[in-house]
Amino acid sequence: KSNARGVVAGLTRFVTAGHIARAALEATAFQSREVVEAMNSDSGVALESLKVDGGMVGNDLLMQFQADLLGVPVIRPKVPETTSLGAAYAAGLATGFWGEVEDLRENWVEDNGGCYIVPAFSGLFAPYWKSNARGVIAGLTRYVNAGHIARATLEATAYQSREVVEAMDADSGVALESLKVDGGMVGNDLLMQFQADLLGVPVIRPKVPETTSLGAAYAAGLATGLWNEVEDLRENWVEDNGGCYIVPAFSGLFAPYWKSNARGVVAGLTRYVNAGHIARATLEATAYQSREVVEAMDADSGVALESLKVDGGMVGNDLLMQFQADLLGVPVIRPKVPETTSLGAAYAAGLATGFWNEVEDLRENWVEDKRWEPTMDSAKRDEYYGYWKKAVTRTFDWFDADDD
Repeated sequence: KSNARGVVAGLTRFVTAGHIARAALEATAFQSREVVEAMNSDSGVALESLKVDGGMVGNDLLMQFQADLLGVPVIRPKVPETTSLGAAYAAGLATGFWGEVEDLRENWVEDNGGCYIVPAFSGLFAPYWKSNARGVIAGLTRYVNAGHIARATLEATAYQSREVVEAMDADSGVALESLKVDGGMVGNDLLMQFQADLLGVPVIRPKVPETTSLGAAYAAGLATGLWNEVEDLRENWVEDNGGCYIVPAFSGLFAPYWKSNARGVVAGLTRYVNAGHIARATLEATAYQSREVVEAMDADSGVALESLKVDGGMVGNDLLMQFQADLLGVPVIRPKVPETTSLGAAYAAGLATGFWNEVEDLRENWVEDKRWEPTMDSAKRDEYYGYWKKAVTRTFDWFDADDD
């Protein structure tokens, strides 16, 4: 489904960053089970065990969960980076370097022996963009053995990275000072050292190299309020929500839906969406919820809203106030003293003690601080609100009444 988008579902006030991180990890296992079930159905052959490879197989927790979910043994090889290793093996077999698979018992080598591999198996991408290019194994001699080919396959990643870095340097005019790396291959110290040597700058590996899963956890933490500010994650500015919508139904949906079995959802996730979009979507959720309540009140009363006077801590956010005005299509007005709950308590006490004689005396104290006029065109407003309403439906009936 090309029009599907990522979702973080089942959010409640109980859910913490740990639960989000665990769910991000478990998603891999659930997806694997779906693929296995489809293959079993198509082939008529049931899976008896699963041999795994790649960076994530180093996570024992995930591997155990995968075994539990599939109900079959999960087996990790001694060398988990079988993609790179397999490319070298396959190339050697294809060129007749090895006669049989059994010939692949490889020895350690100090360098590539003059052998270079360009893995353009589907063409060359950045910075060449040549779809008609094809892979090459060059520099073969009688001296080159399986170890050299495996080493050349590994080094190809570093060479490709350097080409991309040089292209970025040329386009931006900014020279690379260091390279922060992530992913499964960064666990290979040999490759990391060669990358540093080739670039001439330090290569830095984080404590947690699986930053895709970590980033998902961070983004969800922002959405659930685990982190208070975007600055906590060294966030970059974004112009919009990137198609991401957050419905914070952590304890169910209240007005105007009144659905106690709804649960929070982060919807519309793509590879483009970053922490900034998530933070922006979290902020915008307040405006969308306010519009739904306003529409319900308009419908019940028959009186259309002409302007919205706001109060509370969030009204100090000019971005949110402008978006609220745009979404409602009416002016949003902030008072000089936004903490009107405390102010109201003071007014009530003043009236009770006779400090003020009438409510009319209090009207003189209200002063407008700032006003936001709507600037968004109606078509864009309706488009955004339509996606919000779609996201809301994803929270419905998350669990049945008889669920534990």
